[in-house]
Amino acid sequence: KLVAGGLLWGRDAYLRNPWNYLDGAVVIASIVGMLPGASDGSGLKTLRVLRAFRPLRAISRFENLRIVVQTMFKSLPDLGTLVVVSFLFLWIFGLFFLSYLSGTFYSCPVGDNPDTPVALLKDAGGGFA
Repeated sequence: KLVAGGLLWGRDAYLRNPWNYLDGAVVIASIVGMLPGASDGSGLKTLRVLRAFRPLRAISRFENLRIVVQTMFKSLPDLGTLVVVSFLFLWIFGLFFLSYLSGTFYSCPVGDNPDTPVALLKDAGGGFA
């Protein structure tokens, strides 16, 4: 495909299609991994992580799968907004209940006598009160 269409120039150039970037990265990582000396303790071992993207090469071949993946990527900004709103919602209720409980669970009774509380370690100087 690279030889037939060209690398950059031409109507059907290889790098004109963004899906081919992933294909090219996986192929280059595989070729670099096969070079002599790549199996020793060098930094080239980290390129083996890119082999995990091999199944994603099928996306560039199947149009329906490509549409699904593009739709998922286009929905990411909306999901980010949803996460921000959810955190704000939880933060508001967290502040409300922090104020509402106002230290109710600061200490807890332990043992036979429920009137003898166990304080926090930082208040007890490293031990129990």
